Amino acid sequence: MADRKRGPGEPRAGVKQFLSFCSGPAYQFAAAEGLRDDHGFFAQNRDALGAGRDQLTEGLAGAGFALFAAEAGYFVLADVRSVTDLTAAEFAVQLAQEAGVAAIPVSSLTLPATQQDRGDELNHLLRFAFCKRPETLAEALNRLASWSSSR
Repeated sequence: MADRKRGPGEPRAGVKQFLSFCSGPAYQFAAAEGLRDDHGFFAQNRDALGAGRDQLTEGLAGAGFALFAAEAGYFVLADVRSVTDLTAAEFAVQLAQEAGVAAIPVSSLTLPATQQDRGDELNHLLRFAFCKRPETLAEALNRLASWSSSR
């Protein structure tokens, strides 16, 4: 069977496919070196994220939210039913407009059918990010506390 000629772009498509799933060899060595000697980055990052999580958790609990413990990731989940009769999506809008604090309703990450079912557990959860500077978290918690006490 004779070799067929490749059309324009075929060799590049193969290279693109390979590079999409594997970095160049030089980057592989650099990543391996970074993992071998991270100059303390991973421990510092873990500690900073843990401190942010603890700061946010304490402040949200103080504002009356029922919380789910976060052992990893960047978010604390809060059940809004202890502070409002609104869904998390409705409350997130109110919180942003009136308190200047942003949170993501977990329902926004679900199927439309879930979002329309007001009784679904996911419609009562807000996701607050703790991967922020301590002063940013402190400002958000101060705004939330002021807003909560004025309601």
